[in-house]
Amino acid sequence: MQFCDNTEEATNKLNEDIRKFNNLLNMSRKCIQINLSKMGLSIGQPEILYTIKHFSDFSQKEIAHICRVRPSTLSRSLDSLEKNGLIERHLNSDKRRTISLKLTPFGEEKLEAALIRVKHMHELIFGDISEEEAEQVRNVFAKILDRMELYYITISKE
Repeated sequence: MQFCDNTEEATNKLNEDIRKFNNLLNMSRKCIQINLSKMGLSIGQPEILYTIKHFSDFSQKEIAHICRVRPSTLSRSLDSLEKNGLIERHLNSDKRRTISLKLTPFGEEKLEAALIRVKHMHELIFGDISEEEAEQVRNVFAKILDRMELYYITISKE
């Protein structure tokens, strides 16, 4: 990669790159949000449903950790999912004071429909990009993230 000779040019390029990444993330989030809202789901709920389906014996704290949300945030989402008939909560007879979570048949349907919708969105967005190009982009993003994390650790210790 060619680096800039002067600080101002380097700053401008970095700011432009960050702006483009932000635009990409914002547009991606908007597309996902619109798709899921048409199904009556919020942006984090399909991941929660998927996690419950595949890790039904995990505690709410463990599910929150997997989904990268605070337990209080997960609890609010679970309330909404239960209210809308997507999950059931049952007192676990094996472990006192723990609640097991299970998808309802309606929750299974919603999860499957959400996965199909997101897959379709992915195909439309990335349809003109070859698998090789997509792999290159993933590798570049991984490198950038690794470098940013290393830089963050370095400046945090100063």
